[in-house]
Formats: sequence, C-alpha cells, structure tokens
Amino acid sequence: MADRNNQWYNEPEEPRRKKPAAGRNNAHRAAKPSVSKADPGRKGPVPAQHAGSRVPARTMRTKPGQTYRVQPTQPAKQVPQTMQMPQGRSVHPAGKQQAGSQPVKPQPAKTQAPKPQQAKQKPVKQKPVKQKPVKQKPAAQKPADYTPAEPIDLQSDNIMTNLPYPADYKNDELKAQREKEAKEAEIAKINQKIAAKEEKKRQKAERRALKKKKSLDSHAKAERNAVRNGIFGAIAVSAALLVLAFVVYHLVSYVAEKPQSSFVTDGAIEHTIGARAMIIRDETPIMSEVAGELVTSVTEGSRIANAQNLAMVVPEDKQSMVNDLRNVQSQISEVQQELIEQGNVGEAKKVYDSYNENIDPIIDLIRNDSATGKLQSLSTYTSSLTVLLDEREAALAEISFNDERLKMLRSDEDKYQSALKNNSSMIKAPKPGIVSFRLDGKEEQLTFDQVASAGKADVRKLINSSVGAIQANYHVQANTGVCRIVQNEKQQLAVYLSGRDAIAANFATGTRHDINISAEGIVIQGAEVVRCDSGEDGMLIVFETTRYVEDLLDLRSVDIEIVITRSSGLRLSMTNLVNEDLLPSDRSGFAVFFEQATGVLPENFTIGNTFNLNIIPNAIEGENGETQTPESVVLPGCEVMHVEADADGNVLVGFATVNDYSRLLTINSKFTEGYQAVFIDSVTGLGANIDNISPVDYKGIASIYVNNQGFVAEHRVILTDYDREFAIVTPVPGSKIPDNNTVIIINPKSCKPNDKVV
Repeated sequence: MADRNNQWYNEPEEPRRKKPAAGRNNAHRAAKPSVSKADPGRKGPVPAQHAGSRVPARTMRTKPGQTYRVQPTQPAKQVPQTMQMPQGRSVHPAGKQQAGSQPVKPQPAKTQAPKPQQAKQKPVKQKPVKQKPVKQKPAAQKPADYTPAEPIDLQSDNIMTNLPYPADYKNDELKAQREKEAKEAEIAKINQKIAAKEEKKRQKAERRALKKKKSLDSHAKAERNAVRNGIFGAIAVSAALLVLAFVVYHLVSYVAEKPQSSFVTDGAIEHTIGARAMIIRDETPIMSEVAGELVTSVTEGSRIANAQNLAMVVPEDKQSMVNDLRNVQSQISEVQQELIEQGNVGEAKKVYDSYNENIDPIIDLIRNDSATGKLQSLSTYTSSLTVLLDEREAALAEISFNDERLKMLRSDEDKYQSALKNNSSMIKAPKPGIVSFRLDGKEEQLTFDQVASAGKADVRKLINSSVGAIQANYHVQANTGVCRIVQNEKQQLAVYLSGRDAIAANFATGTRHDINISAEGIVIQGAEVVRCDSGEDGMLIVFETTRYVEDLLDLRSVDIEIVITRSSGLRLSMTNLVNEDLLPSDRSGFAVFFEQATGVLPENFTIGNTFNLNIIPNAIEGENGETQTPESVVLPGCEVMHVEADADGNVLVGFATVNDYSRLLTINSKFTEGYQAVFIDSVTGLGANIDNISPVDYKGIASIYVNNQGFVAEHRVILTDYDREFAIVTPVPGSKIPDNNTVIIINPKSCKPNDKVV
C-alpha cells in the first residue's frame, strides 16, 4: 500500500489542459471525486476536497439554492485507509483526480470553520436512503503517528475531496482512463463535427466563389452577346428600314394621285337669284248646281273643245254605282298590263314605253327628295303622275286588244257610265282650253289685270299665302266649283326680292331673263319683265311667258332661280386652278395689260389706290373731209386690286369699279384711228399716258398647269367670271394659252411645274 501511495504521490504533474468546449457530458469539467458506489449520499451534495489536494477552491451547484465552496486543505500526517462517513458513508483516502490535475502529497488535515453562507439557503428535504450493509475489511495496522480524522459534515462547505484510496486506486485509474478516452472520443466527435461544418463552409464558400465567377463570366458573356446582338440588331433594323422605305416609296408612288389631264372645253356660268314665284293664269271656274261624287270624263290637263262633256256629279244615293264603275276600270287596267307583258299587243307596248319616258324622271325626283328629306314637292310630283296616267289610260282605250275579258269589262263600263249619266248632273266645257279639276279658290282673284294694278304689299301677301300644288276634290258641294278651264296663251310669275339680292337696274321693264324650275326639270327661256316695283325693303317683279303653261297647271306657287348674268367661254373647274387671286363675288371690274415698251412699272400702281381713267380718241376725217373728234370715255373710281409683272417685263393690273365699264371693253374696235389712255392717281395726282391698252373683264387671276410635251408648265390666266363650281378664263393678253387644243392638268395638286407627266 505504501508503494502504491508513493507511486501515486510521485507521479509527474501533468500540464493543465485547456478548458474544452461545453458538451453534452460536460467534458470540459474536471473529473468528479471518486465516491464509493455503496455511499448512500452519492446523489447528494458533493463532499469537500480530500486532504492534501492542490485543487483550488471552486463553487459547485448541485441543486437550486445550494452552493458549496471547496477550500484547499493540508494533508494529514497519517491517512487512514477508510473513514466512516455519516449515515453509513465511507470515504476512501484515494479519490478520483480531476482530469488534467497532478497528484499531491498528503498534508495534515486542518479543520476550518465553515464560512457563513452568502445567502439564506432553503432547507433540503433528504429522501430516506436504504443503507446496504458494508463489509468491513480487517483494519490494517495503523502507523505510529496516525491521527484519526475528524468526521465530515456533509452540510458544511468544507468537504474533503480527492483523498487517496490506495485500495481502489487501480480501478479509479482505469475508470478515469475510460472517462478520458470517452471524453477524447466525444471531443473527437465534436472536432469531427466542427471539421465537417468547416468543410461545409469551405465547400459552400468555394461554390459561392465558383458561382460568382460563373456569374461574372456569364455577365461578361452576356455583355459580349448583347454587344454582338446590338450590332446585328442595328444592322437588321437598318436593313428593315431600307426595305420599308423602299416599299413605302413605291407604295406611295403607286397609291399617290397621278396627274390627270383633259382638254379645255367651252361652257357657260349663270348667276342666279332664288325666289318663290306665284303663277297667274287666265282661268275660268265651272260650278256645279248639285252635290255629289265627281266622276271625270276627261283626263287632267287635256285640251277640250267647246261644250264637251267634262264630268258628271253623281248623287250620294248612287255612290255604289260609282264604286262598281271604278272597280271595273281597275280590272281593265290589270288585264291590259297582263296582255302587254305577254307581248301580244305591240301598239300598247309602245304607248307604255312613251309614257314611261315621262314618268321615270318624276319617280327619280321623288326618290332624291325622299333621300334628302325634301317633301314639299311630293304633291307636285303626284299631280304630274296622275295626269300622265290618265293620258295613258285614254290612249290605251283607243287600242283594240282582241281579248274577250276586255270586251266584257268594256261593256260593263259602258253600262255603268250610261246608268250614271241618266241619274247624274253633267258638266260641260263653256269654252275651249285646258281642263283641270284642281281648284284653290283664287281663280277669279288672281287675274292679269288685278295683279298689274294691285299694290306691292298686297301682291306680296298673295305670294306668301299661295300654296304649292293645288289639290283635287272629287266630292263637291252644291254651287261650288268642280273644275277650271285654263287658256294656254300665257302665264305670269310674280316674285318679291330683297334689296340685298339684286338691284333694280338688273330687272328693268322689258328685259328678259331665263328662269330655272328645278323641281319640274324645265327652264323658261326669255321670260320678259312686265313689272318692276322697287322700294327700300325690296322689289316686286312680274315675269310673263308663253311657255310650259300645261306643265305648271297643277301649281299655284313654285321655287325658281332667276338668271341675272350669264358668261360663256373657256370653262374650267375651280379645282383646276392654283395660285388664284379672286375678287369678291359681289364685285366686278376689268384688267389692263401694259406691254414692256410702254414703260409702266408695277410701282406705278399701288394696290388699294383709286385711279380715274380717261380714253381720248384720235381725231378722224369725215366723209366730206372735215375733222371729227369722237366722244371720250371717262371711267372714274377704278380701284387697284392686283398688280403683277411677267418675265418679259409686261405688267398686268386688275381694277374693280362700281361704274359701267362696258364701253371700255370695246375701245379697240370702236376707236380704229387710235386713242390715248390717261390714268391719274386720285391720291398723288400722278398718272400715265398709254397709247394702246387691252382691257378685258376681270374677276380674278390664277395659274393653270398644262401638259407641255410631257412636262408640267405653268401659265397665268384671267378669270372673267366664276361661281362655286366653274370659272370662265381667257389668256393673258399676248398669250395664246389656253385654247380648245390645250391639255390641262385637272388635278394640279398632284404635281408641280417641270414635273414629268406620264
């Protein structure tokens, strides 16, 4: 035992290990002191250090609220082999050393008084522990200097630990070795885990670096691809733009309007004034003595002879006979149309065709007015169609169809007519003329003499109150008119015009004007003015004509257009003109062409200045040898409206005036011996004397594009008249373009001068 103790005490001191990381088995802590397994207090508080231990004092916590402080003690002089512990515990002198500590020599035990606890500890309830009988080994012989140790108080802070137990040293060493190996294995596992984690971190870092490198490489590659794609894209876009420009150019060239040309033709322009006209005729109304239903024997608007049967008035109790007669007449018309469609009667087909030529235009007018919402003329169209259909039936009645059905229907018609004549009142013509069954009650009021003598205001009221188409009434009353006889010698049209529409000088008595009646499709030419009564608020004009009396028989008033002026010559569309400078439509004037030899400059005529023109003719020799001086032409108030010079130095000046300049236009043909034209500026008093001028009508000036050997050429023309659609043009003096052989570009906006014309 002494050798073992000496061996234990003489073991070399091992270096203190570094405190290991915390683990599940608390491997970083030192080995617990060895306690006998038979010690019932094994699970209780840890005893104090053994005597002679060099382990520093430390605080150990086993349960909450219990703290034990271990103090270093001096080794005893003589260590007994065993010590009896309270409650049957035994403490061996040789305990298990802490890991990493060196054995120390036993020192005499010194008993230290327990230190007061820092905090009040709660009492610990000790569970009763069953004590097992401990086999007592025979006591060894005690050395001479042995001193029994003091009993250990388990409740105190000074507990002797790490006491050497020579008897159990070998087992404790093996156990410590196994625990050390287990700790080393645990530490090795922990180190492996740490190494595995570090390896994972390293691999993860490598993957990140690789990924970053790949990202950088992919980014650089993407940049290179982007640059390459950008270059290719730019090339592709440029090519696409070139192709698109090529396609658009040819497409525009294909779709764009091409210059079109046409020859210049002659035509006319009319300036008209719209008005509502009341029609006055020589009319004789025919009265009926009885009341009843009117049954006509002649067609509307037909010419009749004196004492000819016109109609009959059927009493109301014989109305059924009238219905039967009209039913038979309707059946006759249907059979006739059936036979004509079968082609069995060629003569009847010709009658139908001839009347259709007059009916079709009226039907077209009805369609046009219906499409545009103009319904005021429908009654007029209806009256015209009724007249034509009655005339057609009368013409067909004279044709033999050689059909048994028609013969029977004709026989029934004659029977009904005979029965009606025997029971009706007959209406006969008092004089020859044109018959009409349309009455408006103004036949005796509107006569030529009364209109000629009536006041302007009274005639204006009659015009405003007059109806358009006169309606027919086939149900008559006693002592009322049933028809009228109209003389076709003449008719009058009375209109009332406002002062802003026209001037009295244009409608002097005896002047003739053309009148357009668009609703009826007729033009009354040369209507003579028989009355012109002007005033501040307007003027009353009465026209008289002998034409188209039968065509206007069913009308009391109609819309007309009065032609004031009419110009003819080379006519162009207004769309054929470019660079135009036009006078206002209510103004007119003349243009003077000054050749370059006259020395006139554009500066001599300022736009807006007023000039007085005096034409002084040269003296001529009479038939008897005497000298005669023709009368001069004086034209004041000529306002300059346009001035321009051509490439040859010739100057064209356009004047506007309210005075009559018609004599000025004929001076070249009237003054054959020559003349002198004096222009005096009314503002400055300066003037110019010209030996010869070429005045023409002037309503403006414009350019036209002409096809000159395949190229576009521009020429200036003078407008002598124009309206909303057309213009009458004449060449500028000194030029021969345009004429009837000139090929003009009719859509000048599609080209420009010097362009090639395909």
